[in-house]
Amino acid sequence: MSYQDTINYLYNLQKYGVKLGLENTYKLMALMDNPHLKFNSIHIAGTNGKGSVSAMLASALQEAGYKVGLYTSPHLINLTERIRINEKEISEDKVIELTDEIRSRLFAVEAADCKADRFLPTFFEFTTTMAFAYFAEENVDIAVIETGMGGRFDSTNVIKPLVSVITPIDYDHKEFLGDDISAIANEKAGIIKQDGIVVSSPQNDEVLKIIREVSQNRNTRAFVVEKDASAAEVDCDIDGCRFDYKGIENEFKNLLIPLAGRHQIQNAATALLALETLGLKINESAIREGLGKTKWPGRLEIVSREPLIILDGAHNPAAARRLKEFLLEFANEKKIILVLGILVDKDISGIISELLPIAENIILTKPDYYRASDPERIKGLIKDHSAVIINNIPDAIMHAKEIAMPDDIICITGSLFTVGEAKAFFSNPSPAKLMTGLRG
Repeated sequence: MSYQDTINYLYNLQKYGVKLGLENTYKLMALMDNPHLKFNSIHIAGTNGKGSVSAMLASALQEAGYKVGLYTSPHLINLTERIRINEKEISEDKVIELTDEIRSRLFAVEAADCKADRFLPTFFEFTTTMAFAYFAEENVDIAVIETGMGGRFDSTNVIKPLVSVITPIDYDHKEFLGDDISAIANEKAGIIKQDGIVVSSPQNDEVLKIIREVSQNRNTRAFVVEKDASAAEVDCDIDGCRFDYKGIENEFKNLLIPLAGRHQIQNAATALLALETLGLKINESAIREGLGKTKWPGRLEIVSREPLIILDGAHNPAAARRLKEFLLEFANEKKIILVLGILVDKDISGIISELLPIAENIILTKPDYYRASDPERIKGLIKDHSAVIINNIPDAIMHAKEIAMPDDIICITGSLFTVGEAKAFFSNPSPAKLMTGLRG
C-alpha cells in the first residue's frame, strides 16, 4: 500500500469505535511476538497534563544519553507524530511496513483457522501495537507511554513499567470512565502495578485517597507531588516558567520549562519526581537541558505575535479554566477573540462557561472530524454572548485576523483536532499532508 492507502486503512478502523478491554491488545501483542515485554517503560495516565509530562520525561532521558521511545495521542497533523524515538517521528515507510506486517499476521491466523472468531482491532489498538513493535525492533532503552483514555482497560496497559505516573484527574470521557470523579480515578489508577512504583501529581482528596488505596492493595510505593516533592515558582511569563525543585534526594534551583502556563511547573515537578524513582543515572545537566528543550505543540502554543495568536487544545472544563487563567494574567486588558471548535462528546457547557466571559468576540467553528459538534448547537448554549459561525477552521482564522488589532489576542481552542487544523493552516502544508491530520 501507499502511505495514503495505509492511513486510509488505519482511519477506517475508527468505525469499530472505542473498546475498553485488553483482550484484543494481548492477541495483537502475541501475534507480534510480545514486543511490549522487550523494553523498559514509563506509563502515564491522567485527565490533563499527561502529554506535557511525557514530553518532559522523554526530553530529560534523551539528554541523559538514553534511546527514548515516545508514544502519545492524538496527533495534530500527521499520524507519525504519535510514535517517536529521540524526537524523530516514525517514518512513513515504517508505518506502511508495520501496518502490512500486522495485517498479514492477522490474515494468517484467520486463514489457518476459519472457524476462529474474527477479532477486529480498533484504531488505537492497532497503532499501539505498531508503536510497541517499533520500539522493540529499534531496541529503545526506555519508552514513555501515554494512555489514550482511562487506564485500567486502555490498550497501553499491557506494559510492565518501571514507574506509573498519574497526572491531575478531572472530568472527561464520562461515557466510558464514569460520571463521578471516584469512578474516573479508579479507571486511571488501573495503571498502578503490583509491587510497582506510582508517582502522582497533586490531586483532590477524593482522588488521592483512591490512588493510595489502590497502591496499598497492590503493594506499590506511592509518591505524591506536594508531599514527597515541591516546586516553587521563580518567575513566569508568556513563554514559560522558572522554578526551584526539591524532591526525594535532588534539589535544583532556577530550572526553566519553556512551556507557557503556571500549571506546567507542577507537571515538571511530576516528571522530576518520576525520574527520581526510576533508578537510572540522570545527572543535573541532563535534567536542565532536557526540561529546557521540551516541546509540546498545541498547548498554549504561540504561533504569531502581532496579533498574539495562541493555540490550546483545552477540551474539558479543567483545561479551559487553566487557559482562562493564563489569558487573564497575560492579556493585560487586551481584547480576546475566541475561535472555538469542540467535539460533540465533550462537556460543551462546561468549556464555554469558562471561556466565553473573557472573550470580546466569539467565532464558532468545527474541525473536519466526524465527532465535531455542530456550531449551531454550541451557539444554542450561549445566552449572554453573541457569536458568529464559520464552519471551517481556515476561514474562521482568517475572519479572526481581519477583525483583530495588532495588540489583540486570538485564541484557537476547544479540541486538539481544532488545534491540529489550525497548525496545518499556519504551517501551510501540502493538501496531502493536511488530509492525514483531519481524520485521526
